[in-house]
Amino acid sequence: MWNLYKTDYGVAIQSTFKRLRDCFEKTNEPIFVGTVNYIDYEHDTISGNEVLSPYLYKRKSYEHEYEVRAVLLRLPDDGGRVLPSTITHGVNVDVSLSVLIDNIYIAPNTEKWVVDTVQSAVDRYGCKCKVKQSRLDAKPLW
Repeated sequence: MWNLYKTDYGVAIQSTFKRLRDCFEKTNEPIFVGTVNYIDYEHDTISGNEVLSPYLYKRKSYEHEYEVRAVLLRLPDDGGRVLPSTITHGVNVDVSLSVLIDNIYIAPNTEKWVVDTVQSAVDRYGCKCKVKQSRLDAKPLW
């Protein structure tokens, strides 16, 4: 998947469902963590009337991603409509990086200075995870 998603330098964070769920311990708002369902929109239907359903379904052609999403849903307190002009393009959420991140992998064929820079950032923010160079470009054992 490195070739699908990276540009010049790729960095991947390894985590687990439990780590993602637990990393929001400092957040005062409820965050729903769930797996994405991959469906054929021409033949399958989205089950239920859940307000989160649109965020947990994706086209079947993406099922190789095995995606997990964390969704923060804010509804108006007064029961009014949420107008497009009031929707932001992101919300800052407190995340415990040491809970979230198990390992960080650097893409194959990446220069050492990138690994060093990522390690420096990890150290700066007090994360206890390991930074590892991907071994996909290592010589085979035979």
